Amino acid sequence: MTKIRVNLKNICFVTETYPPDINGVSLTLERIVTGFARKNYHVTVVVPDTKHSTGTNGVGQNLNFLSVKGIPIPLYSELKMGLPCYGYLRKIWSNRKPDLVHIATEGPLGLSALYASKKLSIPLVSDFRTNFHEYGKYYGLGFFGQLIFSYLRYFHNNTNKTLVPTQSLFEFLRAKKINNISVIPRGVDVKKFHPHLRCKKIRSEIGISDSCPTILSVSRLAREKNLDLVVDCFYELKKKYGQIQVIFVGSGPYMNNLKKSCPDALFVGYKTGVELSKYYANADLMVFPSLTETFGNVTLEALASGLPVLCYDTAAAKELVIDGENGFTVSPFQKEAFLRKAMQIFDQVNLGNVRINARKTAEKNCWDSVINKTEKEFLNVFENSKTIYKKFAT
Repeated sequence: MTKIRVNLKNICFVTETYPPDINGVSLTLERIVTGFARKNYHVTVVVPDTKHSTGTNGVGQNLNFLSVKGIPIPLYSELKMGLPCYGYLRKIWSNRKPDLVHIATEGPLGLSALYASKKLSIPLVSDFRTNFHEYGKYYGLGFFGQLIFSYLRYFHNNTNKTLVPTQSLFEFLRAKKINNISVIPRGVDVKKFHPHLRCKKIRSEIGISDSCPTILSVSRLAREKNLDLVVDCFYELKKKYGQIQVIFVGSGPYMNNLKKSCPDALFVGYKTGVELSKYYANADLMVFPSLTETFGNVTLEALASGLPVLCYDTAAAKELVIDGENGFTVSPFQKEAFLRKAMQIFDQVNLGNVRINARKTAEKNCWDSVINKTEKEFLNVFENSKTIYKKFAT
């Protein structure tokens, strides 16, 4: 018996969200998808109502998009979820079976892909990227939390491997009896997000004042992001310092609430690329009070830009931020402590050292490393599932 390995070549990514959607899941997935395409894998992305072309991001024919039907997500009309399409995926994949399927989201589209993959014996990797079970409490639906998590456990335990971005999430899910988990941290583009963009001219261009400290929020403007605490920090700092500025980068269903509670704030909408980098580099503190993140890409982007972050000690911050050294953390759910910490930060004798250390932390988390680790996980799953044996004639 001679052992023959079938090479992993064709990978299909299945997701309800992908750029031009702006959120951590879509932007992370784009970097991984294009990274695999540049490594000469043949990549297909299944996504609702895609507007992408095969020539995007300089990867040419190695990247293709497959559009399926989608509908707006309730309370998030700017995002779509894919409708169930088990029959369609089974038909497509029966004609040209992927070597491996990677499911990034657990909605109806993801579930259809799970069932089709299982039926066709395709190796299957999933991501746990969003704490959907935590969202209900912010919309008066907390009683659904356990039901949602039971579904997530069923979903992920029916894949060969589940990838998570932090060790703390790994431990939480393992305690909740989700099996076959590996940690793949997220990365940051340290060339795009860089302190060298900090200068008086750019601050003037984007509306950041030289005369007073500026706090920044970069987030989808949604109830579960806990953004009322950003507003509370702003007004407490304003009482103490008189002059203070707050800027919200992002958009979403909670924007009108924030505009009513904080009419002094500057709302600039979604920003990407160099424009987003300018806001990070020229603000003085990012306030990120979310308690529902699995990671929080904005934390790493801020660190890369040399911007100190004030956040709860959870998700990315738990892994990356050392309080007082490269940013500032507070124990989860301690609102008063969070406000007290905000009041103390601008009294720091040498905030410049915090900026330098923040940048050093981010430099250890480049995307090439993340893509290589993801590739290794894919290969392990594929080889365990697809190694075949063939008897040669003698």
